[in-house]
Amino acid sequence: MTEKTEKTIELSVSDRFVIPALFPEKGDFVEMLIAKHLERRIEFTPDQVQSLKFVQGDRGITWNKAGDQPFAIELTEQELLFLQKQITRLSEAKELLYSYMPFCEKIMNL
Repeated sequence: MTEKTEKTIELSVSDRFVIPALFPEKGDFVEMLIAKHLERRIEFTPDQVQSLKFVQGDRGITWNKAGDQPFAIELTEQELLFLQKQITRLSEAKELLYSYMPFCEKIMNL
């Protein structure tokens, strides 16, 4: 019997903005493919954009918090390791933003 190597995680709207911010500017081919695939999987659908009512302001993007429903995705072992590596990289460089912490804790505790 094959052991399941995917982990289900529920993402908030904020989490879905944090993920691409963790991606490296440069990397090897496999890392860039993983990043590209993850980004596609967490994109907001037109219906989500409409219900969340995003507004770009001086202090960033805001949205209708009532529309912030958990968004569940399954992360492969490779995707999880990639995200953990990016968090570690930013942490070691002392570039990890405090606002990323709720998402980072979720990922590092998986």
